[in-house]
Amino acid sequence: MKWLILDNARTHTAKAYSLLNFGKSIGTRCPTGTIKYADQQGVKQVIDCYFKIGSNKGLSKGLIEISKDLNVKLPTKLKLEQLRDILSNHPAFKIILRL
Repeated sequence: MKWLILDNARTHTAKAYSLLNFGKSIGTRCPTGTIKYADQQGVKQVIDCYFKIGSNKGLSKGLIEISKDLNVKLPTKLKLEQLRDILSNHPAFKIILRL
């Protein structure tokens, strides 16, 4: 099972989410509003999980749209399980524990 640890900067707590909790398409389940991570250069990045503007405003992006925001290249035909496997290798979805 793949897990994503999300940090709450306000309370300095972290919450783990499984990639299984994210849906594939627009408007599907999404357990968080944003994903915060450090990219390969160590720069902090924030990805919104919900659309802020446009015809989809207020809807969750789903893993396909989140992949686009992360500049992850995807094959044209893709099952949800394959998508989760691909994203589990991206820095945004890797678990890094700092003590």
